[in-house]
Amino acid sequence: GDQKFDARAWMAVARAWRDIKAALAEQSMDAIVASLRPAAAPEDLRKVGVRGLRYAYAIHDGQALAFDEARRRQDRAAMRDSQHSVFHGLFGGVSAYDYVVCTRFLPVADAVALTREDDESELPREDWSELKFAANYDGSWRFMAGVDLGYMVGDVETVFANDGSRLAAAAP
Repeated sequence: GDQKFDARAWMAVARAWRDIKAALAEQSMDAIVASLRPAAAPEDLRKVGVRGLRYAYAIHDGQALAFDEARRRQDRAAMRDSQHSVFHGLFGGVSAYDYVVCTRFLPVADAVALTREDDESELPREDWSELKFAANYDGSWRFMAGVDLGYMVGDVETVFANDGSRLAAAAP
């Protein structure tokens, strides 16, 4: 991907983070703000081929939710104790009866791993021009960002949401 610095894009992403955190604070959603991880390491940022997403990761390397960590360890007691954090996904979701979707901002390492799961190429990659950067706690309901995904012509960054059965534009 294009790793050149773009000051305008950087400022737009920095302003977006400022506005997101202000809106969350205004709604007393401090737990979501507190779940945001520090900036991604430079070696992780080089893996993100989508410039706008790379800049977002340069400010926050996804979210750290207690439920996700407990689930990774398969610690049922900790999952039960931290189940409230399953609803702290930055990108929101829905809950009805036993159906829960709350889409969190994945750290770069998790986004690369999730994208690699679906990658049909066996070739090693230096960076990912398409990256699944957000998902539900179980990996479903993915958001994907990419450059030149074949849906548009030119050097255009696009974002799509995937509920497992269809791909739909989530942002222009």
